[in-house]
Amino acid sequence: MKKNRKQVANLLGRGRAALRSELEKEGASGFYED
Repeated sequence: MKKNRKQVANLLGRGRAALRSELEKEGASGFYED
């Protein structure tokens, strides 16, 4: 389970970065903030 937790966190971080870049492309970078 511990191994998987790191993988899940990695995937979430990657997804968050991808989502942010998509929003920035749309000109809505201010809409999504950590």
